[in-house]
Amino acid sequence: MERQKFGDGKKFTVSEVMDSWGVSRLPILVCIAVGFAIFFEGYDYMIVSYTMHQISAEWSLDSVVQGSLASWGLIGMVIGGIVGGSIGDKIGRRKNLTIGILWYSIFTGAIYFAPNYELFALFRVVAGFGTGMCIPTCQTYIVEFAPSKKRGTFIAVVMAYMVAGWASAAVVSMLVIPAFGWRFCYLLGFIPFIFGVFLHFFMHESPQWLAMRGRLEEACKELTWCQKIATKGKDEYVFDPELLHVPIKAQGANALKMFSKPYIRTTIGLWLCHLCATFTVYGVNAWLPSLLLEKGYSLEGAYTLALIQNVAAVCANVSVGALNDILGRRKNLFIGFTCVILACIACAFVESPFPLVIFSMIFLGFAVNYATTDVNSMVDETYPTEFRNGASGMTSAFGRFGGAIAPIVCGAVLAMNGTYAQTMLFFCLPAACGILVTLFIIKNENMHLSIDEIAARDLGIDVSPED
Repeated sequence: MERQKFGDGKKFTVSEVMDSWGVSRLPILVCIAVGFAIFFEGYDYMIVSYTMHQISAEWSLDSVVQGSLASWGLIGMVIGGIVGGSIGDKIGRRKNLTIGILWYSIFTGAIYFAPNYELFALFRVVAGFGTGMCIPTCQTYIVEFAPSKKRGTFIAVVMAYMVAGWASAAVVSMLVIPAFGWRFCYLLGFIPFIFGVFLHFFMHESPQWLAMRGRLEEACKELTWCQKIATKGKDEYVFDPELLHVPIKAQGANALKMFSKPYIRTTIGLWLCHLCATFTVYGVNAWLPSLLLEKGYSLEGAYTLALIQNVAAVCANVSVGALNDILGRRKNLFIGFTCVILACIACAFVESPFPLVIFSMIFLGFAVNYATTDVNSMVDETYPTEFRNGASGMTSAFGRFGGAIAPIVCGAVLAMNGTYAQTMLFFCLPAACGILVTLFIIKNENMHLSIDEIAARDLGIDVSPED
């Protein structure tokens, strides 16, 4: 019996195909695959926070230079986000992701041999470039496979893998540093190289990207593969390349198009929100283990509290995704930044008893990652396929500029005899700025719209498939 063409002979989009399967095995397996990629990236970033105390002691660094240990990787991520994001729009999601993983794993492992601070900083910048390539690509990839009504949930779950990587850095540090020293923690960073090779041979390209590039036959072949995964081997439809609708393209589109009239207001809002959220999350995560050690906690106690904070962050990632698809992005973002302020105040003034300290750390970890994850969800669904990866990379780069300077600024606060409480209260400022931006600059709501519908709305044109 001849199979029916998808769309009953009418034009169709990749988004319509993905939405027709709903929450099937396909987006779940894609989420797991890119989730592991971003898990390793989370470990790669956060391991410096759990080793900077030992590194500082070995190389006799002052507090400002100690804070910069966490900044070098973020500087590399800024460059990688700007350059690598746009490369991903040209060479494809699959190649961009695998190159980035192989890149950062090699240079993270090389830190094991770093003889001094200068070479450590160089390796962190170079490794950060690869990480900066990967993160927006992971987010873009899941956006292009997830069903529209659950897209926010899937983006958030992918980001939860990153926070799980942060938590793994705490566990590895507690187990490895006493036995083998801080350098071995970086040697373990070479493990993702194996995963990158695996993805190179088994990962499939995004049909949405292929369709945008005009490679419609290849896109339909990928949709056929997707159908087998989604329907457990049942080939229900034939995907005709002549009926596949090419995704909306903005004239002369590249990542700089995000500053054109249809997107400029949203871009400014997302950039500022990303800056505020990333400044907070990276500043807190970079300094918290060292602050707790200086506060008098043992290595195990300080790292356990930081681990608890990161476990709470995983819960935040999952929660924000579910509520994104119920409440909407803007309301959720307002809630996130408000919780950051409350959490920082709680952590600043709670001294004892110990259960209240644990509660404060849980609230802090939940709040700072809640806000950050919501911004990521909004970025990756806002821009058209043609420059989605580049726009996501540039937004991430701008945000991580805030993350790069946050540890140094916090180090400067401490150098001016700032207390633990004053440092925590300092993080209320970027959160308050984030609330103002959410209320007065960001206006669009993308909940339940397909990525093709979002592009059509923002460009003010009709891209409905023709009969």
